[in-house]
Amino acid sequence: MNVSRAAASTSLLAAMLLASESSLASGFVISNLEGSSSHVQSSVWTGRPLGLNGKRYDFTDLYASKRFEFNVSGLAHFAVNDKAVISLPFSLDAGYDSDLLSTEPSILLGFGITKNWSNHSVSFMSQNILRIGGKVRERPCYDSFDREFHCGTALPWSDIAPFLSRNKANQSFSFRYRYFF
Repeated sequence: MNVSRAAASTSLLAAMLLASESSLASGFVISNLEGSSSHVQSSVWTGRPLGLNGKRYDFTDLYASKRFEFNVSGLAHFAVNDKAVISLPFSLDAGYDSDLLSTEPSILLGFGITKNWSNHSVSFMSQNILRIGGKVRERPCYDSFDREFHCGTALPWSDIAPFLSRNKANQSFSFRYRYFF
Protein backbone atom coordinates (compact mmCIF):
# COMPACT_ATOMS: atom_id res chain seq x y z
CA MET A 1 0.00 0.00 0.00
CA ASN A 2 1.27 3.45 -0.90
CA VAL A 3 1.62 5.33 2.42
CA SER A 4 1.10 8.81 0.93
CA ARG A 5 -2.06 7.63 -0.88
CA ALA A 6 -3.39 6.08 2.34
CA ALA A 7 -2.61 9.28 4.29
CA ALA A 8 -4.35 11.41 1.66
CA SER A 9 -7.43 9.15 1.76
CA THR A 10 -7.48 9.29 5.57
CA SER A 11 -7.22 13.09 5.47
CA LEU A 12 -10.02 13.26 2.91
CA LEU A 13 -12.25 11.07 5.07
CA ALA A 14 -11.52 13.20 8.16
CA ALA A 15 -12.39 16.38 6.26
CA MET A 16 -15.61 14.81 4.99
CA LEU A 17 -16.59 13.71 8.49
CA LEU A 18 -16.08 17.24 9.83
CA ALA A 19 -18.04 18.66 6.92
CA SER A 20 -20.91 16.24 7.53
CA GLU A 21 -21.68 17.87 10.85
CA SER A 22 -22.06 21.40 9.57
CA SER A 23 -23.27 23.55 6.74
CA LEU A 24 -20.44 24.20 4.27
CA ALA A 25 -22.10 27.13 2.58
CA SER A 26 -25.46 28.82 2.73
CA GLY A 27 -28.04 26.21 1.74
CA PHE A 28 -25.57 23.30 1.32
CA VAL A 29 -25.27 20.43 3.82
CA ILE A 30 -23.76 16.93 3.70
CA SER A 31 -25.49 14.30 5.84
CA ASN A 32 -25.47 10.54 6.45
CA LEU A 33 -21.76 10.44 5.63
CA GLU A 34 -20.31 6.95 6.06
CA GLY A 35 -17.06 5.40 4.98
CA SER A 36 -14.68 2.55 5.61
CA SER A 37 -11.43 1.04 4.43
CA SER A 38 -13.20 -1.80 2.62
CA HIS A 39 -14.69 -2.57 -0.77
CA VAL A 40 -18.51 -2.70 -0.86
CA GLN A 41 -19.61 -2.54 -4.50
CA SER A 42 -19.16 -6.26 -5.29
CA SER A 43 -18.92 -9.52 -3.36
CA VAL A 44 -15.48 -11.07 -2.93
CA TRP A 45 -15.28 -14.87 -2.77
CA THR A 46 -13.69 -16.39 0.34
CA GLY A 47 -11.52 -18.68 -1.79
CA ARG A 48 -12.31 -21.71 0.40
CA PRO A 49 -14.74 -23.79 -1.69
CA LEU A 50 -15.84 -27.32 -1.01
CA GLY A 51 -15.02 -29.44 -4.07
CA LEU A 52 -17.29 -32.07 -5.59
CA ASN A 53 -14.98 -34.67 -3.99
CA GLY A 54 -15.81 -33.30 -0.51
CA LYS A 55 -12.35 -31.75 -0.05
CA ARG A 56 -12.03 -28.12 1.12
CA TYR A 57 -9.61 -26.10 -1.04
CA ASP A 58 -7.75 -22.93 -0.06
CA PHE A 59 -7.39 -20.26 -2.75
CA THR A 60 -7.60 -17.32 -0.33
CA ASP A 61 -4.28 -15.87 -1.53
CA LEU A 62 -5.71 -15.56 -5.06
CA TYR A 63 -8.60 -13.39 -3.77
CA ALA A 64 -6.45 -11.24 -1.45
CA SER A 65 -6.63 -7.51 -2.24
CA LYS A 66 -3.57 -6.01 -3.91
CA ARG A 67 -4.47 -2.36 -3.31
CA PHE A 68 -5.91 0.09 -0.84
CA GLU A 69 -9.66 -0.32 -0.34
CA PHE A 70 -11.89 2.65 0.43
CA ASN A 71 -15.55 3.64 0.19
CA VAL A 72 -17.60 6.65 1.23
CA SER A 73 -21.27 7.48 0.81
CA GLY A 74 -23.62 10.22 1.87
CA LEU A 75 -26.24 12.78 0.90
CA ALA A 76 -25.57 16.31 -0.36
CA HIS A 77 -28.53 18.66 0.23
CA PHE A 78 -29.04 21.97 -1.60
CA ALA A 79 -31.76 24.33 -0.37
CA VAL A 80 -33.42 25.84 -3.45
CA ASN A 81 -35.53 28.08 -1.21
CA ASP A 82 -37.26 27.75 2.16
CA LYS A 83 -39.81 25.29 0.67
CA ALA A 84 -37.69 23.02 -1.57
CA VAL A 85 -34.55 20.94 -1.10
CA ILE A 86 -32.64 18.99 -3.74
CA SER A 87 -30.76 15.92 -2.48
CA LEU A 88 -27.95 14.08 -4.25
CA PRO A 89 -27.11 10.66 -2.77
CA PHE A 90 -23.56 9.64 -3.67
CA SER A 91 -21.20 6.72 -3.21
CA LEU A 92 -17.53 6.35 -4.09
CA ASP A 93 -15.66 3.05 -4.04
CA ALA A 94 -11.94 2.62 -4.82
CA GLY A 95 -12.57 -0.81 -6.38
CA TYR A 96 -10.89 -4.14 -5.76
CA ASP A 97 -7.99 -5.95 -7.40
CA SER A 98 -6.79 -9.51 -6.79
CA ASP A 99 -5.37 -12.26 -9.00
CA LEU A 100 -8.87 -13.60 -9.79
CA LEU A 101 -11.31 -10.73 -9.17
CA SER A 102 -11.15 -7.09 -10.22
CA THR A 103 -13.73 -4.35 -9.74
CA GLU A 104 -13.16 -0.92 -11.26
CA PRO A 105 -13.41 2.14 -9.00
CA SER A 106 -16.94 3.54 -9.12
CA ILE A 107 -19.03 6.62 -8.52
CA LEU A 108 -22.77 6.21 -7.93
CA LEU A 109 -25.16 9.16 -7.97
CA GLY A 110 -28.86 9.65 -7.42
CA PHE A 111 -31.34 12.51 -7.26
CA GLY A 112 -34.05 13.58 -4.88
CA ILE A 113 -36.32 16.52 -4.25
CA THR A 114 -38.47 17.49 -1.28
CA LYS A 115 -41.20 20.12 -1.46
CA ASN A 116 -42.54 21.47 1.85
CA TRP A 117 -45.84 23.21 2.59
CA SER A 118 -47.16 24.41 5.92
CA ASN A 119 -48.77 21.10 6.94
CA HIS A 120 -47.38 18.49 4.52
CA SER A 121 -44.41 17.55 2.35
CA VAL A 122 -43.76 15.41 -0.71
CA SER A 123 -40.42 13.70 -1.39
CA PHE A 124 -39.05 11.72 -4.31
CA MET A 125 -35.65 9.98 -4.11
CA SER A 126 -33.74 7.85 -6.59
CA GLN A 127 -30.58 5.97 -5.67
CA ASN A 128 -27.77 4.81 -7.99
CA ILE A 129 -29.36 6.06 -11.23
CA LEU A 130 -25.95 7.03 -12.61
CA ARG A 131 -23.01 4.65 -12.28
CA ILE A 132 -19.55 5.49 -13.53
CA GLY A 133 -17.13 2.53 -13.44
CA GLY A 134 -17.69 -0.47 -11.18
CA LYS A 135 -17.30 -3.16 -13.83
CA VAL A 136 -16.54 -6.57 -12.25
CA ARG A 137 -14.22 -9.06 -13.95
CA GLU A 138 -13.41 -12.58 -12.77
CA ARG A 139 -10.70 -14.90 -14.08
CA PRO A 140 -10.63 -18.71 -14.00
CA CYS A 141 -8.21 -21.12 -12.36
CA TYR A 142 -6.84 -24.16 -14.23
CA ASP A 143 -6.54 -27.73 -13.02
CA SER A 144 -3.77 -30.20 -13.91
CA PHE A 145 -5.61 -31.06 -17.17
CA ASP A 146 -5.70 -27.35 -18.13
CA ARG A 147 -9.48 -27.18 -17.58
CA GLU A 148 -10.95 -23.88 -16.40
CA PHE A 149 -12.77 -23.79 -13.09
CA HIS A 150 -13.93 -21.14 -10.64
CA CYS A 151 -11.71 -20.95 -7.53
CA GLY A 152 -14.47 -19.38 -5.42
CA THR A 153 -16.89 -22.28 -5.92
CA ALA A 154 -14.78 -25.15 -7.39
CA LEU A 155 -17.34 -25.43 -10.22
CA PRO A 156 -16.39 -25.77 -13.90
CA TRP A 157 -15.99 -22.33 -15.47
CA SER A 158 -18.63 -23.15 -18.10
CA ASP A 159 -21.23 -23.65 -15.32
CA ILE A 160 -20.45 -20.60 -13.20
CA ALA A 161 -21.90 -17.70 -15.28
CA PRO A 162 -25.06 -17.24 -13.12
CA PHE A 163 -22.94 -17.09 -9.96
CA LEU A 164 -20.20 -14.66 -11.01
CA SER A 165 -19.76 -11.53 -8.92
CA ARG A 166 -21.67 -8.47 -10.06
CA ASN A 167 -21.83 -4.89 -8.94
CA LYS A 168 -24.22 -4.76 -5.98
CA ALA A 169 -25.42 -1.21 -6.67
CA ASN A 170 -29.13 -1.60 -7.40
CA GLN A 171 -31.29 1.31 -8.47
CA SER A 172 -34.09 2.26 -6.15
CA PHE A 173 -36.86 4.83 -6.14
CA SER A 174 -38.98 6.07 -3.27
CA PHE A 175 -41.87 8.45 -2.88
CA ARG A 176 -42.99 9.84 0.47
CA TYR A 177 -45.95 11.97 1.47
CA ARG A 178 -45.94 13.32 5.02
CA TYR A 179 -48.80 15.11 6.72
CA PHE A 180 -48.04 17.14 9.84
CA PHE A 181 -50.72 17.64 12.49
